[in-house]
Amino acid sequence: MKFITRILILILISNLILAKTSFMKNISTGYSNQTPLSDAGEGSVFYLDRHNVKCGTNQALTGFQLNRPNRGNEIQYLFDCMQSNAIGTNVKTKATAFAKTQDKGKSLNFLDRHDIVCPNGYAVQQFKLSRENSSSINIQYQYTCVEVQTTSCTSKETSRTPFDDMTSFYLDRQSIFVPVGSVLTQFKLVSFYDGKPGFKYAYTFCQLSGVAPGPTPIPKPSPMPKPTPNRKVDSEISPSANKKCQPKGLKQ
Repeated sequence: MKFITRILILILISNLILAKTSFMKNISTGYSNQTPLSDAGEGSVFYLDRHNVKCGTNQALTGFQLNRPNRGNEIQYLFDCMQSNAIGTNVKTKATAFAKTQDKGKSLNFLDRHDIVCPNGYAVQQFKLSRENSSSINIQYQYTCVEVQTTSCTSKETSRTPFDDMTSFYLDRQSIFVPVGSVLTQFKLVSFYDGKPGFKYAYTFCQLSGVAPGPTPIPKPSPMPKPTPNRKVDSEISPSANKKCQPKGLKQ
């Protein structure tokens, strides 16, 4: 009887090890990344085009934040990616329409003209601000979407923060980080002009199939610049629309 019991215990342990191994093959691994530090152009949004936020093959974006070390005139993006067999290799290259800025590029609020949104069944893999030409005040976001398997999607918003003189430095107040096991499928800056000018991000993320969900990572700290005087801002407000993502599987 004892011998049979031991055999059954060994079989149970063996099955547990196999199950754990099978599960571990589908667990995603996060990677911490950053773009190189570069000149911020005294806060001009045009200088954001120096930064290409890009994840690798079979990876999708899970969060990002602008970083301004030592309150100087250099900036970079901090970002995280997730790798999983629920993320495919098929990609779609997209871009927002060109839209104007003003005041020599010190017009952070004009980023709200651009909605980075992937089609159903795709997640953001890369994004980069682009200028129409070296003398133009028109900008757009160019971005790449990668095919993913997901189970459900959620739309959220970050907390509202001030943008004062409209320089890009104030983007470091905002960070997007999605829960473990999810990937980013859409994001858009939303501006406010109701007595306390400010902005926030509206964004959507989707849970990957076969990956256990987890808590949302704590955003990485980023030094904030010294307060700057408010100035008159463009009164035009771009409407915000949260995009809902419907789950879709990878093509066979």
